[in-house]
Amino acid sequence: MTLTSGLTFEVDKARIETLVQRCLTGQGKAAHEAEIDAIVARLYSLTDAELQIIRGEP
Repeated sequence: MTLTSGLTFEVDKARIETLVQRCLTGQGKAAHEAEIDAIVARLYSLTDAELQIIRGEP
């Protein structure tokens, strides 16, 4: 697994921070959690098979 570095990482970090704050205030929690999951999956270059395992899908 390789983490994205540089400017992209900082932008993603800021976006995740914003989404977490929105989740904590109850503003569209499920949608924001899904976006956080997508960002993290991209940062870690997770495959579809790995995402299925994480989600508990067959």
